[in-house]
Amino acid sequence: MCWPENPVCNTGVPQFVVGPEAFNLLSDDSDPNAQLLYDITARPVSCHTTGPLKIKLSNSNVYNINAFVYNTNYGIDSLSIIGNGMDVPAPFVRNLDTSSFAVQVPNTKIIPPIIITAKSVFGESLSVTILGSVVDLQIILFPSNFAGNLISANSSCPYAAPQGDLYHDNIIGYGWSTQASTGAQMILSSTDSPYQGPTCMELNLGGNCYVDFSRSGGFKLGAYTDFTFAVRAADYPLNLAVYTLSTGTNQPYNFTAGIEWSVVQVAFETLIPDLTADTTIWGLLIMSNKTAPISLFLDNVALINVNDPSSYPDWNSTNTPGGIDGSTSSDSDSFDSSDDEDDGRSPTSTTGTSKGEGTLLSPRKLILLVFFLALFLL
Repeated sequence: MCWPENPVCNTGVPQFVVGPEAFNLLSDDSDPNAQLLYDITARPVSCHTTGPLKIKLSNSNVYNINAFVYNTNYGIDSLSIIGNGMDVPAPFVRNLDTSSFAVQVPNTKIIPPIIITAKSVFGESLSVTILGSVVDLQIILFPSNFAGNLISANSSCPYAAPQGDLYHDNIIGYGWSTQASTGAQMILSSTDSPYQGPTCMELNLGGNCYVDFSRSGGFKLGAYTDFTFAVRAADYPLNLAVYTLSTGTNQPYNFTAGIEWSVVQVAFETLIPDLTADTTIWGLLIMSNKTAPISLFLDNVALINVNDPSSYPDWNSTNTPGGIDGSTSSDSDSFDSSDDEDDGRSPTSTTGTSKGEGTLLSPRKLILLVFFLALFLL
């Protein structure tokens, strides 16, 4: 584990060394017990081993061989064997995701000289030759260990990359929530001329309004460079602005949404002049200072990294990981809270979790929103 105080792990995010099976369990979006681990990421690291790769044989004979691979710098991708008289190597069958393998070649004896080849998860191969007979409980030493892709556990501390697909085709990204100002109506499944796909987000907002996309725990901006979305005004061009809720200095990005679809892409360094990779962000707001009610449509809302094409969501996919299906409209009149003003209405809210419950603004976020609204209206 690498604690945040460690100078080589300066992201502020604790790091743990776990096996592949443990990581799969921790990051399983379908597991309700793992829903708080939105930003978990993984990278391969070398195990702290010395000496050659080793294989221990057990319950083995000339017809079948059972092998346990250990002392490896990396995970083993595959294991194969070829004996005297065999035309091609026979692959070992792996026991689930363990390091135990077994092989049996039908109607063929596995006799020496025998060559066993191990391949790492990076594709590097190592081979060892057994000249004598296969002996039960024999330990076979390879001539060396994998060395082509050694990675220290402290060589880098990458930033967690939350799901960048915030909204498209009726789905709110896993771990994200979206809400609009009091009295607003939000329809996640509008079929009114969507930008791409069968649906888009329709927003009918009051005066001096906003809509935001946020994460309750926040995240560092090291993984993304830009915020992008498609937008269309319903009736007439609208002057809008994009803000962030972040630890850095905020300034608006002003733009005009026409009655035809257009794509807005704004760099975080434009929104946050003192941006660093350690800047923490809780959300992004699209705001209007118009006093009269407005209507607009959004689609393909995402965080992207312009330096990493793989960060761009697949807008043609209908299988967004996690998230919720927002097939019904949300009206703020349906959300009541004793902490609200006299009109008894709270902001329209939809959350990209497996439950999709409406949530109220936290006190911290409410203060930030009031601050930005006041700043924007000055």
